[in-house]
Amino acid sequence: QTDDDDSYDVLNWLAACCIYPEIYWDLTLFIGKHLSTPENNLLTADNLTKLMNLKWFQEGKIPNEIRKALLADNELLNKPEQKQIAKAIYKVIEDSIKYSPNPAFRNKERMNILISKIQQSTSKEKQYLVKELKQLYRTNPVEDKEVLALLEEIRHPLMDRFIPKKLNKYLFRD
Repeated sequence: QTDDDDSYDVLNWLAACCIYPEIYWDLTLFIGKHLSTPENNLLTADNLTKLMNLKWFQEGKIPNEIRKALLADNELLNKPEQKQIAKAIYKVIEDSIKYSPNPAFRNKERMNILISKIQQSTSKEKQYLVKELKQLYRTNPVEDKEVLALLEEIRHPLMDRFIPKKLNKYLFRD
């Protein structure tokens, strides 16, 4: 493989890490293993160093604008690949939260899964997922910028122009 191939593979891996809203070391390794083939093992010290040198991996979060841009690039990761990787990620996360004694952690990860699913969904699926996220947020409010930004983004923007915010919260409780 050439250096260009290695750089593309790492960029592809980075895009796959954007599927889930937060970055965890174990999840990064899982995604790298998932993307690896017998001919092309991504889990090398060089590739891991490239990812870990990114500020986002040190902070545990890729900015939402960057995540959206990388996921929108179908040459890096097309929609069927995204769905396949997302499905594998959800299974790993759901399996891990089953046994967590920490309810706050379980709820936070459920919200992350819903955020990821909302960003990957069709408009028909999105309605149901948004409703589920709102219900989970109401019972377990968190100070998470990602959740709050998504809930703000999916409000009724057209109605906001005509209805005062104080009244809006009573009209749109779903």
